[in-house]
Amino acid sequence: MIALRPKVPDLLAALIGSIAAMVMVGWTFDIRVFKTVIPGLVCMNPMTAVAFLGFAAAIGLRRCRGGLLRHLPPALSLGGAFLGVSKLADLFSGSHFDFDQLLFRDQLGLIAGMPPNRMAPNTALNFFLLGAALFLSRDRDAHRKVYALVIPSFLLAFLAMMGYIFGVKPLYGLLHYIPMALHAAACFLFTCVAIIYTYPDRGMAGLIASDGPGGLLARRLLPAMVIFPTVLGWLKIQGQKHGLYDAEMGLALLMLSIMTGLIGLVAWTGATLNRLERSRRRVIDALNVAKESAEEASKAKSRFLATMSHELRTPLNSIIGFTQILLKNKGGRSNAADLNFLGRVAENGKHLLGLINDILDLSKVEAGKLEAFLAPCRLDDLVRKVLSQLEGQVGGKPILLRHVLPPGPAIFRTDEEKFKQILINLVGNAIKFTEKGEVTVALEMGATGKEPMRLTVSDTGIGIPADRLEGIFEAFQQADNGLNRSFEGTGLGLTISRALCQLLGYGLEVRSTRGKGSTFTITLGRQPSGAAALRPGNPSSRPQPKGLPANPVSPR
Repeated sequence: MIALRPKVPDLLAALIGSIAAMVMVGWTFDIRVFKTVIPGLVCMNPMTAVAFLGFAAAIGLRRCRGGLLRHLPPALSLGGAFLGVSKLADLFSGSHFDFDQLLFRDQLGLIAGMPPNRMAPNTALNFFLLGAALFLSRDRDAHRKVYALVIPSFLLAFLAMMGYIFGVKPLYGLLHYIPMALHAAACFLFTCVAIIYTYPDRGMAGLIASDGPGGLLARRLLPAMVIFPTVLGWLKIQGQKHGLYDAEMGLALLMLSIMTGLIGLVAWTGATLNRLERSRRRVIDALNVAKESAEEASKAKSRFLATMSHELRTPLNSIIGFTQILLKNKGGRSNAADLNFLGRVAENGKHLLGLINDILDLSKVEAGKLEAFLAPCRLDDLVRKVLSQLEGQVGGKPILLRHVLPPGPAIFRTDEEKFKQILINLVGNAIKFTEKGEVTVALEMGATGKEPMRLTVSDTGIGIPADRLEGIFEAFQQADNGLNRSFEGTGLGLTISRALCQLLGYGLEVRSTRGKGSTFTITLGRQPSGAAALRPGNPSSRPQPKGLPANPVSPR
């Protein structure tokens, strides 16, 4: 159904064009059956056939966006609308444009007992409505206006079609005017449906093709509501004509048949919806079970990581400590080569300890055991301390570490330890991925104090591809994430930084240009008036500075 939607207008345009072309062949070679389709009915006016050919071309060429062809659909649409307006002007103002008499004038009044073949008023009105709808359908946001024009046109054509089926002339003919032709009514209906399907994901077309309960109901009820009463009504009329029952009995049988059919249709659709609902519930239950299993597995993994990280960190600290003692070489028993090896042991031990600390922090994030205590903090001093601490990571690279801070103290209530960890991660990343240039930390204060404070960390490094801007915040991911990547690290720094920002109520965003650098922005906001308390039974054991009120915050 979804794959068929874009093809519906093209198929209907081909059908409309074929009917109109057959009528034009009938007028050209005076073949009456081609003009009427069904012998004994009204011929389609040749200008009506021309207008339908224009509508078919406008629908078929609607996707053309280049060259001269792009101007053809709107011109053909307006041509059909103009034909309808001119005929209505003839009827109501007494003017004599006679556009419907331009072709085959000598044949239009030759049918005995019939008035000259002039375009019917309901036909003219439909051309005006559908020509305007086709013109507006080029705008993807004009579907409501298009529907407002298509619906009355559909009703007029449908009434004419019902008039032919039930033999009720007032439904398809007005006063002394020649009636709307049967195949003209059919072409109008096809045009209405084709225009509706130019918006395949909106309105009635989107509803019919949807996979939800609404789409199911529409696909079953709409055809049934049209076909079922029509067939029963025709059978009623035929039964009365053949004397099988009188009008009262026929009406009673018609109502009984319609009610029986609708009850059966409702029962069938209701049973189908119940099956779908049961299937949906089974899927939801299975997803909930899988979700609970995944959450339990994640918690078990986090507990394992926390335990193992702690067990690994204790002996590793001892290794680093004893290595530092040996590096002092107080007894002078170690030569330069031995000291070099010991230095490498110490350096790798510190690197491994950093990785273990990152994994431990990640396990705390996933286990929901991170807690924050807010207290006044001088952010300008914190920025200076972090940059001073990370100067050693620059090494021999031509990188300038600088800060842009507002004059005077920048005091903000935050968890200093966790905010420092965020800043160290961001600045450390910037240094690692920058070969030359500068790394800048800037603190922006709102002009009036009502705007949120922002802290940005910018670099002139390798940058991040646009398709990886969100992926870098996932665990164990880096912008340089290939098999032979150039930069060391677990890829946990940004994951932990975002988790800490969420804990503190801050936003963390990134923008980057490949080859020109990246900028990470922490939106601090204004200090909230109240913060949540610690979870019961889980008080923090971290000592607080004297004289500074602490404000505990639970993980969000």
